[in-house]
Amino acid sequence: MSKDSIRERLLKQREELKRRNSTSSFYFIKEGTTRMRIRPGVDDKYALAMEVTQFYLGANGINTIYSPSTLGEPCPFMEKFQELKNSKDPDDKELAKKLIPRKRFLIGASIYKEGSNKEIDPDRKEVGVIVSQSIYQEIVELYLDEEDYGDMTDPDEGYDIKITREGKGKNDTTYACRACSKSRAPKEATAPIDLEELLRKELKSYEELEDILNQFLSGTSGDEEGEDSPKKRNDGDISSVSSDDEEEKPKKKILKKK
Repeated sequence: MSKDSIRERLLKQREELKRRNSTSSFYFIKEGTTRMRIRPGVDDKYALAMEVTQFYLGANGINTIYSPSTLGEPCPFMEKFQELKNSKDPDDKELAKKLIPRKRFLIGASIYKEGSNKEIDPDRKEVGVIVSQSIYQEIVELYLDEEDYGDMTDPDEGYDIKITREGKGKNDTTYACRACSKSRAPKEATAPIDLEELLRKELKSYEELEDILNQFLSGTSGDEEGEDSPKKRNDGDISSVSSDDEEEKPKKKILKKK
């Protein structure tokens, strides 16, 4: 590949990163403690969260691809994964392990300013928070515990959630979820959030996904493992979906109000 081609590709990737950083509707839990007010969905289908399918690529600017298959729409990544998985060629099956779809949960929320328990961050007042299955399960347990906790999205009798992340790497990152005391929600954190609309803002077109997939398959995305990369399996089996509990280790539940 010529230097001009490399430069052109890097320039495109730089613009893509700038665009994502400035317009992303998603919020990813960073190291430390994030306080948020979870907001209800606009309908019963996604009342609390939306299960999202994603593919982890690993490097060169675009680490994670959100799959249109989440909404039942065509996705070249899912199509290629199924093709490789069902192939009788051992090389194809090995490549399929790098394209195992992963499940995450998208929750609508308002994020508080760092260190504050009263002020919502104006840049994050309506975002989709991506969490693992284990963290979402803890949130569901809180919601269903009507005696002590109940519906955290209730504007008058709900409560904030704190998620604490420790570690940065794939093998040393842990998460803990806990409920705060019941309180009235800030006025900017009461309206329902359309999770499907948030997701669609992050979805790429079929043609864009094809281009990214071709780059990935040609080796331009590298083989590095990041903190969100799927765990390699020793038994050679290729499951249909990667279990995020293999990658992220939740701490023991802490359900104390603070």
